[in-house]
Amino acid sequence: MKAILDEHDVKECIFKPPSETEDNQRPKKNKKCKLLIIQCIADSHLEYIKDKQTAWEICNSLIGAFERKGIAIQLYLRMKFLMMKKEDEDCLEVHFVKFDENVRHLKSASAKLEEGDIVCHLLLTLPSSYENVITGLETLTSEKLTLEFVKGRLLDGEMKRANRNDVSQNAKNNISAAFESNKSSSKLKFKLKCYHCWRIGHEKSECRLLKNKPKQVANVKMEGNER
Repeated sequence: MKAILDEHDVKECIFKPPSETEDNQRPKKNKKCKLLIIQCIADSHLEYIKDKQTAWEICNSLIGAFERKGIAIQLYLRMKFLMMKKEDEDCLEVHFVKFDENVRHLKSASAKLEEGDIVCHLLLTLPSSYENVITGLETLTSEKLTLEFVKGRLLDGEMKRANRNDVSQNAKNNISAAFESNKSSSKLKFKLKCYHCWRIGHEKSECRLLKNKPKQVANVKMEGNER
């Protein structure tokens, strides 16, 4: 609204009552300012400005009405802000979007938030799995702990943890695959049948009886020669 009033060169009408100015154009400006303000107000809020004669009176009436409501809204938003926690299913980027949205809502309710306070609130929303990254951030000076810097460090930490989990999972998968391969091989061997000795568990080419047969024949011949 202030931008609109400034564009029409009537913004000063909301900051000073008519009695404190000697501008000859003030009545004309005041009328124009009132019209612009009324055009920006929802119909449900017109009751706050009825019987107000000047733009200054209208502005002060709106401030008085909505500042009281603003405190209640701020309390609600601050409580919501303090209770906010990162959801398990959310990645950090999604969590940042939700966090930034709460910050914008608070600021729009006229809440004063220093960047250091915002950073502290962000770190408090994170689970214990980010404790190592948070401990590293605690060693830095407050000048370095900007919101963007902290977000970057947290994203780096999440990426490293994801890589470690992938390596660990791959190792588990390889062990499981090897176990399943050995298990399948054992099952396959159990199903094999030898067509020489008719036993189960090996093929004819692996049959020990067949491999020993030439030795048995040779022994028989040697015994015959000796006789």
